[in-house]
Amino acid sequence: MRLGTLLRLAMSGTRTDAVRIVLTAFSSAAAALAWLCAATVASIGPVRAVDGHTVQRYHSALLMEPGLRPGVVVTFVALTIPVLALAAQCARLGAPARDRRLAAIRLAGATPGQTITIGAGESALAATIGSLAGTGIYAIARRLMDHPDRYGTRPLPTDVLPPAWAVVAVVLVGPVLIGLLSARLLRRVGTTPLGVVRQVRRRRGPGPWAGLLIVGGMVLFSLMPPAMRYAGRHHLQGPGWVPVVALYAGLIAVCVGIAIGAGFLGHTAGRLLGALGRSPASRLAGARLVADPWSGSRAMGVLMIAALFAGGTAGVYQMFVTQRRVDDEAVRAATRAAGPAGAWLSSTDGSFYTSTTMLVGIAIGIAMAMGTLSQLVSLSETVTSRRRAYTALVATGVPRSVLIRTQMWQTFSIAVPAFALAVGTGCAIPRVLMHTTITAEAQTIPIGSHLVKVAAITEAVPVPWSLLALALGTSLAAVAVTAGIGALFLRAGTRISELRTS
Repeated sequence: MRLGTLLRLAMSGTRTDAVRIVLTAFSSAAAALAWLCAATVASIGPVRAVDGHTVQRYHSALLMEPGLRPGVVVTFVALTIPVLALAAQCARLGAPARDRRLAAIRLAGATPGQTITIGAGESALAATIGSLAGTGIYAIARRLMDHPDRYGTRPLPTDVLPPAWAVVAVVLVGPVLIGLLSARLLRRVGTTPLGVVRQVRRRRGPGPWAGLLIVGGMVLFSLMPPAMRYAGRHHLQGPGWVPVVALYAGLIAVCVGIAIGAGFLGHTAGRLLGALGRSPASRLAGARLVADPWSGSRAMGVLMIAALFAGGTAGVYQMFVTQRRVDDEAVRAATRAAGPAGAWLSSTDGSFYTSTTMLVGIAIGIAMAMGTLSQLVSLSETVTSRRRAYTALVATGVPRSVLIRTQMWQTFSIAVPAFALAVGTGCAIPRVLMHTTITAEAQTIPIGSHLVKVAAITEAVPVPWSLLALALGTSLAAVAVTAGIGALFLRAGTRISELRTS
């Protein structure tokens, strides 16, 4: 098959296919921007000094301190996970119509490999356009934001460019990943003269095996601190990318485990609703969840990953708050021990770390917005693909309100346990990577001709229940908004005119 023919067949389709291409390109552009920002921060050189004074190249201490830059890089790279999950969700938009189109191409003489290549080529081409657009936006924004003050200090590292190989890798990695993902989604689709035959439904529900991924990721996190302490004691220095790769691998394992675990939660919730439900809506929702337990992971996968990061941000913020409280208590203890001579002691300023964590919270909010868009895409696709079945139920006398309540039951019976698991796991990650107690070491302060001893202060880091409740409530509110919009789609898509007779 010629390349021109492949591109023409990949880009053909309906308006739904056009929307899928646009959303895929948007996801790829956002991922490319995040990766380029991470590569830029990683490319900042060592701090320069002139006459013994550090040259302030940037306003932010996150960029000036070499020890803080890896955290910025990890944050940017981690934020690409919900973006790629959004791209995976977009690949399912209009899937039945796309499968029928690919079936027609297959029956016209294309081989199964060519059929999969056409479907994957559509997503890869859209992702390539998005990656190039993201790279162009990065280049334009870098030039527009390069405004150093009279001292040569910049707000952002616009004077640094990533290596050429890093830019090429960023442009290629998104399309390759999205293309492989699309090929993976299409591999079970076969064609016969009767149309598309999908995989046989599972006789047994999904098991709790996704928990092994979550446990494996947490074990990897728990091994990182002792490994780093061992390397520090023995003066071992490995490549700087090893901790970043380990952290990224653990995050991917936990994210995939939570997204796949929604299938087990959905199947369990469906069985409980079928056994304990008293209303027609709850029983119908239970039957749907048992028949398709993966609907929750498909619809709310991006939001669950965003909730995971929200829980982690809450845990890190609580650690910074506790650290500042312990430091202030140590200063007050030293002041009391020194008496009037210790008036020069002052409290530490930890607002830098807490404000930085709030910036990460804003990024998590953007990821939740993407997750809301992803769920809206999934709900609209579900209502569109099942509108004839819904209309048939309405025509037989089932009230639309029952169908809407069924959709609500089906959504929230998965959302509540899945988001609680995601937020709780996210909060546990920093407690495993860091410490659950904050200690201000015992110190001896010279005051005049005397030495004042201050005892060590230790305080346990409390679980940020209020922040976790806020993250959980925000996630459920996003689900409620999209479920309400989906109810509007359902009401508009169940007109009797949707039924056709030959």
